[in-house]
Amino acid sequence: MKIRHRLRYLISRRLDHELAEELRIHEEMVQEELHREGVSGPEARYAARRTMGNVTLALEDSRAQWNFAWLESLLLDVRFSWRSFRRAPMFAFSVIGTIGLALGLNTTLFTIFNAYVLRPFAVRDPYRLYQFAWGTKRDTRYLFTAQELKDLRRQTNVFSDTFAFENFSYLARVEGQGLWGEAVSGNYFTMLGAGSSLGRTILPDDDTDAATQAVMILSYSAWKDKFGANSEIAGKKVFLYGRPFEIVGVTRPDFGGLNDVPTDFWVTLSSYRELVRAGLLVRRTNSDEFGLIGRLKPGMPLERAKAALRVWSRQETADRPDAEQAIGVALWSRATSIRFTDDYVLRVFSPLVVSFGLVLLIACANVSNMMLARATARKREIGIRLSLGAGRLRLLRQLLTESLLLALPAAVVGFLVAQASVRFGLRLMFTTVPPEYAKVLRVVPLEPDWRVFAFVLVAAGFCALLFGFVPAVQATRPGLMYAMRGDFSSDFRPARLRNGLVMGQVTVCVLLLICAGVLLRAATVLQRRDIGLTVANVLYVQVKETLRATMAERLATEPGVETVAVAWRAPFIDGLSTIHVTPTGDTNRVRARYTFVSPEYFEEFRIPVNRGRNFSIDEADAEAPVAIISEAAARRFWPDQDAIGRTMRIEPDSEDPRSSKLPSYHVIRVIGLVSNVRSGSLISDAPDSPCLYFPTNKGDASVARRGLEVALEKSAPGAVEEIIPVQEAIATFTYPFRVAFWIASLLGSLALVLTVSGIYGVMSYLVTQRTREIGIRMALGATTADVTGIVLRQSMMMAGAGLLAGAFLALGVSRLLASVLSPVIMLDTFDRLANAGAIGLVLLASAAAAYVPSRRAAQVDPATTLRFE
Repeated sequence: MKIRHRLRYLISRRLDHELAEELRIHEEMVQEELHREGVSGPEARYAARRTMGNVTLALEDSRAQWNFAWLESLLLDVRFSWRSFRRAPMFAFSVIGTIGLALGLNTTLFTIFNAYVLRPFAVRDPYRLYQFAWGTKRDTRYLFTAQELKDLRRQTNVFSDTFAFENFSYLARVEGQGLWGEAVSGNYFTMLGAGSSLGRTILPDDDTDAATQAVMILSYSAWKDKFGANSEIAGKKVFLYGRPFEIVGVTRPDFGGLNDVPTDFWVTLSSYRELVRAGLLVRRTNSDEFGLIGRLKPGMPLERAKAALRVWSRQETADRPDAEQAIGVALWSRATSIRFTDDYVLRVFSPLVVSFGLVLLIACANVSNMMLARATARKREIGIRLSLGAGRLRLLRQLLTESLLLALPAAVVGFLVAQASVRFGLRLMFTTVPPEYAKVLRVVPLEPDWRVFAFVLVAAGFCALLFGFVPAVQATRPGLMYAMRGDFSSDFRPARLRNGLVMGQVTVCVLLLICAGVLLRAATVLQRRDIGLTVANVLYVQVKETLRATMAERLATEPGVETVAVAWRAPFIDGLSTIHVTPTGDTNRVRARYTFVSPEYFEEFRIPVNRGRNFSIDEADAEAPVAIISEAAARRFWPDQDAIGRTMRIEPDSEDPRSSKLPSYHVIRVIGLVSNVRSGSLISDAPDSPCLYFPTNKGDASVARRGLEVALEKSAPGAVEEIIPVQEAIATFTYPFRVAFWIASLLGSLALVLTVSGIYGVMSYLVTQRTREIGIRMALGATTADVTGIVLRQSMMMAGAGLLAGAFLALGVSRLLASVLSPVIMLDTFDRLANAGAIGLVLLASAAAAYVPSRRAAQVDPATTLRFE
């Protein structure tokens, strides 16, 4: 500290000496000029001094023009603010803690937003990476054949380089561990500039049919978490779908692919084609189509690239059927995990930004009230400074400097809170998500970068203006004439603003708590929704296509297995496809859900066959033209008639891309009726929508037994792709609502705490200000109950106004939530329970916050108060 002061002193002294020396030289030059003109020595010296003028004033004017004069003034303000904070440490800590906590929550949200939307991938020139697709009258085509890729590279001048890729549709099992994989062309890593931290990357020579060994490269996180960070893993062989792959390297820690879910491993497209041709991949039958990502050539505008690709795609598809001809193209950036322009980014982050921002506003309002109280306590000091000649702008700068000095340490606290919140949130997410899905859950690295630091600093500065500007303006309002007379209370009435801030806090608090209640009700209704089937202890086993027939028989022999059923679409996992149905003798075509199941399916899920009969074994083996339909389908097709024995015509639904498996017949006969169930989706499927079941013995198996994973892996290594408890699949539908409820509850609880502390602080201050009035009232006969009632009534008036405003705003927000959730769940536009619960909670908390100051007011001694006055 002494060295710093001494250094600053020496620098300022040196500059003063240099300036004084320069002025002295100028004076001597004028004196010499007068000597040459014949003026005597003393007269020349006096004349030179008169010519130079007031040297001291010149020195001061020169110092005022120095660039660091403002810095000296700022340092004086900082020093003065620091001394004032040392005199009131609890005030400083309260402000820093309040703003720091709110900043921490908002920085947590920005950290997630930055990681997924703003931060580019750690590759070479990421902002010129674009994925290409073309649109037809039928759909948008994202996949291209090898020949189309060659034609694109040869016939267009858009991309400087391209690579092909295809993601594994489901979790791949590598050495018994579920990993997310991606197949890429040989130039993938060289084009992206993504090197390796161990071994090497995939090279173009690896992606040829002549390659003697299938190779694999692991991501750094998979190598560390799944393979124990084995430094000698390069060169080892692992088995993927029963085929050997040699691990050739590990990527850098900062590279996890170009997907929104980090990739665990990469293989070549040539080895991926071999897996598809061998029938080892469940959801992929075409091995010759892949996605395309290219790097735009330098100087290539996006619109010009689209125009060139539009011309090429139309030429490429000119000889195809009309429905398959390209009518437009799409180019979208692959620089980040999620594009900022994606619709769901707006849908997901907009309500979060508003909610988190409201909490920050509550915190700023709370601190602003504290600053108003502090300014009121300093009104005599400020009035004296005004009367002594201090300008209002100078005082404003001083007070805003204090606000900024409080906001800067709050930014540090906010950053630390954000990092702790991110780590805790990740740990909580992985422990609360359904266990089977926790295995497949991946998140991008949420490490802070310069954007996060910039955000927290800018947000802190914004908060300093929010909570500091209005109190500073209020504090510097006393006029000079009032200050000269010693009247420091006139023209200084911040009570209306203070009450408005409290009402705003209550309004936002009620709004957030009502939203939390609505989301809780949504999750509860979904969780209690009747699905019409029993899923306890039922596991969905996804089996390789070539082994499904034998695997069903093997499962039946496993000890502890009660039943084994086969289904083409698993309940609540795959989602049911749709098909067009026309009852015989009718012309109205109806869209209905359908799936293929074995006879054991209905027993497996306890779905009763109410009329008719179940499928026979022969019908299932032959996939006979018969069907079991739901009661809703029977009422829709043949109202008030017996559906058993009737026939219907079925046609594929061209708008459903999932209809990859269709019956080989066009006319079917109804042999049974079952109860209505929800088996496609807990959210989108209505229980009264028509559903058809066709017979089969070829599909994935559902078995009723726990702990089957180990037994299957021992009996048939590599045969099973996934084993998912159906009950956990159902839980994933309600999990997003539970997360939304937790977030809303956290924000609402924090808002409630800030609101209660704000009411307590304001009422405590008002009681202090009204001590003389209360003493007079009690001296005139007011009772303790009267005084308590006065204080409580004043606080309840503020809280009541905020409650009414919050309930009114919540009505609009509830309507918005109901419209957003209408495809998912029907909610009342005005949820009485959520509104009553939130309003009652805030009302009780407000009364509790005002009770302590009211009791303190009732204990005022009138004699003591009047004697001091």
